[in-house]
Amino acid sequence: MSGYDPNKSKVSQTKMGEFLLADIEEDITSIPGIGQSSKALLKEVDIETSYQLFGQFLMLKAEGSTTQEHCDAFWFWLKEVGINSYRSGIIETIAEKLETFIPGIYVKEELTKAK
Repeated sequence: MSGYDPNKSKVSQTKMGEFLLADIEEDITSIPGIGQSSKALLKEVDIETSYQLFGQFLMLKAEGSTTQEHCDAFWFWLKEVGINSYRSGIIETIAEKLETFIPGIYVKEELTKAK
């Protein structure tokens, strides 16, 4: 079965650290894994800023869902949008960033695919 697997993230520790320490920028391409083609695909579903993409991630957090279920929901949503590359990295960076603001939103120990 496919879905979110943090082990498939291609975001380097350096890039992740820089992203986590930086302020959130409006430019959606400031999110590691989002390039011009992903930006265009997201625009087709009215997601034009990083704030909106963070909001979409949060909207997919169903009551009582585990971190794995939540991340899987976002992974499949990105797939539906047509984003076929860097999905796990996009999820990891957004989830890690939000974890700094909303503790408990991304509990790595709940990930069934994590080592």
